[in-house]
Amino acid sequence: MKNRKLVVLSGIFLGIMLLFTIVSRVRNSWLVPNVSSVSPIKSRMNYEVSGTGKIDYDEVSFLPVCEGLKVKQVFCQTGELVEEGKNIIKYEKDSVEEALLRAEIERQEYQLAAAGMEGAYRELMADKTNLMEREIDILKEILENDCIQTANATGYIGEVQVNARTVTNGKEIVDIVFGTAYIRGTVKTEYDSLLSVGDAMDVSAGNDTVAGEVTEYDYDSKMKELTLTITLPQGQYEYGMEAYYSFAVQSESYDLCVPNTALFQDAKGAYYVLAVEERNSILGNRLVAVRKEVDLLAQDTDYSAVKGEITKNDKVIYSWDREVYGDSPVRENGW
Repeated sequence: MKNRKLVVLSGIFLGIMLLFTIVSRVRNSWLVPNVSSVSPIKSRMNYEVSGTGKIDYDEVSFLPVCEGLKVKQVFCQTGELVEEGKNIIKYEKDSVEEALLRAEIERQEYQLAAAGMEGAYRELMADKTNLMEREIDILKEILENDCIQTANATGYIGEVQVNARTVTNGKEIVDIVFGTAYIRGTVKTEYDSLLSVGDAMDVSAGNDTVAGEVTEYDYDSKMKELTLTITLPQGQYEYGMEAYYSFAVQSESYDLCVPNTALFQDAKGAYYVLAVEERNSILGNRLVAVRKEVDLLAQDTDYSAVKGEITKNDKVIYSWDREVYGDSPVRENGW
């Protein structure tokens, strides 16, 4: 009789345990997060560095603008492409003639002064005489060309500081830029170790994309940025046009890289990952998310390089269907 009761009680106990197991598994299927995990991999970080700059040229020629000339018309504007000999400025004829007369008088005065001086003063007067002779040559050329001053080089007008219906004071600026085109821009200092002179750059200017080259870069301690100079291949590029540059670089190799979604950060700013581990319980083996502290070494758009409490054998959680946290039970795809 006792044995029969014992068998019945054992059966009831096992039934209850089975019921609890079934209920627990059903509950898990409803409430326990379903996660996917992956082991850390050895990889490099891939970066795309980009920025913008304006097209400039490495050579410049200044148009000599004499003092005291009445400007009648200006034929060009900043950014315009001009050829050597193109009309730039037209002056009033009487102002050119007057300026030429003044220059010739000043030259004679300097020559006479030099004749009665010695040493440094004589040399000074000689220098002033040479300057006046150069100005006289410029004025004669303008006068002979119908009072029009022309471009002295082929290139783009870089700057025009002269206006029609004004009298020049000798400080006006008209320059023409030409030579090799380049752009200058900045990137974050974190890419310092990844850059070197000679690196190729994709440069988009207008509708064209060309292969530029990093010819120099400097660290700006004030702005905390790297300033790049990117030289463009031979060709005509609109001066002052905004250009977009980009290039891909790879970092050093890191031993432990995880998907960015696998990296968590708590309220104090500490980084951690959640690793799936198997634990024994009264209801059998179960999976638990275990928090493991890490330090972030580098990060690109897809992966984070870390070091800390994880190893290459860990399985870190990178996706889930419900909120997951440390020490919480989880279900993994395939279980």
